[in-house]
Amino acid sequence: MKPILLPLALFALLIGGSGSARATPLAALLDDGMEALHKASPPPVGSMGALLLDAPSTLADETSVADSLSRAAARWPGVAWVSPFALSRAARDAGIDADRLGGSPDTTARFMASLGVDRLVVIKLTLERQETLADFSLYAPTGERLRLYQTLTRLDAPLLAAPRIVVGIGAPVSPAEGEAMGPSLTVDGLVGGLASYRAGDGAVRLFVGVGNRLALYRFDGATLSPLGETPLDEPEEVVGLFYREGELFVSSLVGALVRSRIYRVADDGGLAPLAEGIEWLLIAGGDGLLYGREQLPDRSLAPRIVRLERHEGRVTATPFVALAEGASLSGVALVDLTGDGLPDPVAIDDRQSLVGPIGADLSFGKIGESYGGSPLSVPLRHGGEGTDLFELSAAPVVMADPIRLAVARNIRSSAFIPSAGYATGRVALLARRGDAWNVVRESPALEGPVTALTLLPDGRLLAARHRFAPFGAGSSTLECLTLIAP
Repeated sequence: MKPILLPLALFALLIGGSGSARATPLAALLDDGMEALHKASPPPVGSMGALLLDAPSTLADETSVADSLSRAAARWPGVAWVSPFALSRAARDAGIDADRLGGSPDTTARFMASLGVDRLVVIKLTLERQETLADFSLYAPTGERLRLYQTLTRLDAPLLAAPRIVVGIGAPVSPAEGEAMGPSLTVDGLVGGLASYRAGDGAVRLFVGVGNRLALYRFDGATLSPLGETPLDEPEEVVGLFYREGELFVSSLVGALVRSRIYRVADDGGLAPLAEGIEWLLIAGGDGLLYGREQLPDRSLAPRIVRLERHEGRVTATPFVALAEGASLSGVALVDLTGDGLPDPVAIDDRQSLVGPIGADLSFGKIGESYGGSPLSVPLRHGGEGTDLFELSAAPVVMADPIRLAVARNIRSSAFIPSAGYATGRVALLARRGDAWNVVRESPALEGPVTALTLLPDGRLLAARHRFAPFGAGSSTLECLTLIAP
């Protein structure tokens, strides 16, 4: 197939009538290039990567330009941005010189095979007098260039403009508000965990861990109908739930001590105990295995994650990964973000930061803005007066293909009511492209902090928000949220 060269005259919005291009933000440049490739002839569906191969040093350093484009690419679902680190690694694995990428079909094909993509967009920026020539080339798995789009423009500094909604290759998503589909249900007490599965009758069964009981509901997509409750021990409080392959995993506190449980779940929601008195908070691994957090003598959680194995009702632990000392992490989710086949921890620290593998070297660090925060807490032992509280934030919900995280973002109350803690909450949906995480959807502000999240079988999120009461346990409302980008 001959490459298709799109005439610059078709893109008059980017080129002024006098021959001098107006300033264009990098985000808009990426949108225009991807949209033009799509309009020329939509490519077959498949995994697609995009990378910056060259940029003029007088515009900005190449890393800054690549970072800006990677954040713009995060709005195009299905397009994975290839970071400079990933570019050099894939080129090394393929045994090629990255600078020769696109020079021959064989070189490009070997690079794409090493990267594991079906289509590749290579972007080159070169100076032409005082303007920048942007070259977008789309390659097939054979290394053949299928399409070419070029435009002459004058780039702004590499800062992102407000994103545009464009119908094209995985249309970009504005970081706009999602939709609240509730309230669905209000219950007395503080919800510490949610878990769901689809039963044989086609309807969803929902477990709600509230205080010292597990409530079961039937959810038909619009209404929740109560089916019964399973009481736990009197001082017990549920602080986490998840369902996997016919089993319900319950993380609990008895007083201030971790004591978790595992149940076999019948199709109708009936529970049969499999293991009790487990001294770890339970974590679902993205690899299908079971993991946990150990409690230290001062009642805080140890800075490590262990792999748990079950033997006839007994649970044993083996070391898995060490976490940063003193980070006081909670709300841990495990998902493979580094491509090595092992799950990586993403968690909330005690300063309300989301932390996990970031940057080109995938080192452990802070992701984005302020997340987490919870009225659920463990009183710590210490020698001084008073009591410190270790907050247990809701774990992020992980969605795959592409990887996204739904994370609670709770805002502290401005009123001087220490026990109230948090006044409002939101749920943010983060997408990872290349080295960067970006908020692509966010729920409206909810009255009260979000204490639990779960992904329903139909792809919607269910969030529990808590309403503080000066006397008593307060109440919790379940909200069904639509945050998934179309």
